[in-house]
Amino acid sequence: MTSKQQRSTSIEQTKPQMCLLCQQERDLLITETLWEQVLMAFKGIQKELQEDARIRGMSTRSVALAPPVPPKTGSFKPPSLSTHIPK
Repeated sequence: MTSKQQRSTSIEQTKPQMCLLCQQERDLLITETLWEQVLMAFKGIQKELQEDARIRGMSTRSVALAPPVPPKTGSFKPPSLSTHIPK
């Protein structure tokens, strides 16, 4: 095999590897871009929600400090399993 043939073979063998790397880099770039867009959208929504809460007189603190809703009282009896067993 001549040196020209060896170089040609070597280049042909690395082409698939280079294509794979290019594809992986492209996929990574797309993923990063999409995550940046999702983060920007989330921050925008969060800002709108905070502004809405401010206008309505609520805040994160007042919601967090609200007392928990007491459980409903009364008699609650779960259904008997024996009545639901098919024969």
